[in-house]
Amino acid sequence: MKGLDRLKLREELIKVYSAYVKDPTDPEMKKAARRLHQDYGNVGHLVDRNMMIAVSLLANIGWEVITPKPAREAAEELVFNLATRKA
Repeated sequence: MKGLDRLKLREELIKVYSAYVKDPTDPEMKKAARRLHQDYGNVGHLVDRNMMIAVSLLANIGWEVITPKPAREAAEELVFNLATRKA
């Protein structure tokens, strides 16, 4: 990764979490979540708290893991926080 485009990452996270709220089983959304987690899973120290939480929860959404997936309300709150708070 050459440089971190926070705006692009924020937009991609909003897309994935909005799709998750609509249909948590959507295979395209899960694929996008896996791709984002692989690309940005190590940027926690470079982004704000909301983006850090959103990136780390992508693993729970994109893969079948033991840890629980975020509740619909939590995903909606993440979308709101990402959309309304500036990096």
